[in-house]
Amino acid sequence: MELSIIFFLLYIAVVIIIGAVSSRKETEDDFMIAERKVGGVQVATTMSAGYFDGATIAVYIAYISKNRSC
Repeated sequence: MELSIIFFLLYIAVVIIIGAVSSRKETEDDFMIAERKVGGVQVATTMSAGYFDGATIAVYIAYISKNRSC
C-alpha cells in the first residue's frame, strides 16, 4: 500500500514538473492557437480524442460486460 502511494506522489510530482517547465516556454497566444502550426494529423487526433472520451469507454465496457455475463 505504501509503495503505491509513493508511486502516485512521484507521478504527481513528475506531471507538475513537466507542466512547469513547458509553461515557461509558451505565451498565452502560443497555447491557445498553437502558433498556427497545427497539421492535419494533429487536428484529426484531437477531434477523435474529443469524440472518443471517457463516457464512450465506460458505456462500451458496460456493454461488453453485460453481454459476457449472459
